[in-house]
This record gives sequence, structure tokens and C-alpha cells, in this order.
Amino acid sequence: MAADSALVLVDGVAGVEVQTEKVWGFANDFKLPRAIVINKLDRERADFTRTLENVQAAFGRSAVPIQIPIGAERDFSGVVDLVRMKAYTYTADGDGKGKEDEIPSHLADAAKAAHEALIEMVAEGNDALMEEFFDKGTLPPEHIDAASSRPSARCASSPCCAPGPCTIRERPDPQLHGGKPARPQRARGFASIANGEESTQKIVETGPCSLFVFKTTADPFAGRITYFRSSPEW
Repeated sequence: MAADSALVLVDGVAGVEVQTEKVWGFANDFKLPRAIVINKLDRERADFTRTLENVQAAFGRSAVPIQIPIGAERDFSGVVDLVRMKAYTYTADGDGKGKEDEIPSHLADAAKAAHEALIEMVAEGNDALMEEFFDKGTLPPEHIDAASSRPSARCASSPCCAPGPCTIRERPDPQLHGGKPARPQRARGFASIANGEESTQKIVETGPCSLFVFKTTADPFAGRITYFRSSPEW
């Protein structure tokens, strides 16, 4: 397994489908941290809230939203980042870059409730974070990020978002992943088998370059092709 985490796409119109459940099962088999992306929100009959309820019914309350959409169907124009409590809007004919702004007034109450639900989930079992939240009424983004990355890495929670700027940023550090995939490679390092024994090369900034070969194919025109991932230093 070459992946450190998985993005599970859920159709904003159709909701959880058979293939969604299969992908979720594969992620469980390999103990991969995952995020859920509810996409196609600009389609007719797309509904983020209905689809989120469908996801939670299928996969549990650990599927917690980190974004809510701004608008629906043809009027879908951006997302509210529930970690940083900022709005990001886009124009269909623009350059693809989001414009950061304050949360629209008609979404203020929904964003506040979703923000509190997110904090409750990430701070569950962490008395210090809960105390900070009750004292200040919120948590700084860096505390939410740090708290959410660990349960996500343990597959105990799954951030749920609309397509937006948080999708990649919120993925946990691979080295936090303590699960054991069904194959020799581990997310916290590169594994190898020598003399019948498995060993793991940890990923460290000062360490030597490490390569994880996960696939080799024979192409009739190009010859043997080897696919690999490298450690970050390479």
C-alpha cells in the first residue's frame, strides 16, 4: 500500500453508494486515515446536509464536518472553513483562487453550531482543550489542527468537507499513523524484508534517502518500469 491516507468521494446528489462502502472497507483493511469529500454540490438536487446525514448513518458520527457550503446547486459559490471560521468564495469564470471573507450573516448560526460540534469531537477525552474552549468560547486553529490530526491518524475520526482549501491541508502527518496496514509498508516509515525478516526505516529529516517500491511492470515498448515513493528529503 503506497498511500498514507484516503479521500472518499461522496456524490452530493446520490449520497453513499455501494462503491463508497467498498472504498471505506478498503481503507479499513489498510487502516488508512481518511477524509470524506462531498462533491458535485453545484448539481441540481445536491444537498450537503442530507448527504452528511447519510454519511453519518453509514459510517458513524466520527464523520465530522470541517466545512459547510455557501449556497446550493447553481448558487454554490464557496465554503465556510469551520476550523478558521472564515468564508472562501469562488467565481465560476475566475482564476480558481478563493477569496477569503467573513462568514455570511445567514450562515453565522449554522457555522457556530458546526464549529462547536467540531471542537467537541476533536477535544473529546482532552480535558485541557475542553477547559480552554469553555473559558474562551473557541479554540485557536492550530489547537484544533493538532487535536484533530491524531484521532484522524488513528482512524477514530474522518473530516468531512466540501471541495475547498482544507481538503489537503487537514490530512494528518503520516508519521502519526500508528495502524498496521495489511502489507509490509508502514505509514510512519519505509519497510523492507531482508533475510526473511521485516525491518522499518523511519522517516527523519536528517536520514538517508529511502525508496519504497510498490509496483513493477513490464512494458513492451519502455521495458521494465518501477514505481516508487521516496522519503521527503529526496
